[in-house]
Amino acid sequence: MRFGLNQSEFEFLQENLIQPLKSKNARVCIFGSRAIGAHQKFSDIDVLFIEDDKNPIPSSFVSSLIVFFEDSTFPYKLDLVNNKFLAAGYRANVEATMIEV
Repeated sequence: MRFGLNQSEFEFLQENLIQPLKSKNARVCIFGSRAIGAHQKFSDIDVLFIEDDKNPIPSSFVSSLIVFFEDSTFPYKLDLVNNKFLAAGYRANVEATMIEV
């Protein structure tokens, strides 16, 4: 199990979120309770992406990923955060727990 996800759940996340973001030259990290192993059975999945400054990801692309997950049968809530918009008050905690995938 990676981040408390079984193999098929992690593969779904990989294929439908992580790889699409990486295809846009973004770095992708899991942070929060799932990154540190303190999650509960149905804890959300906190995902941070760090864009390439020279090639920003269109907001429509990010929105399409979010809508895809909302409409899917994926059993967990997904919190997708753009590093550019990460609140200063959360940054230290996110950076302390994030694991790049």
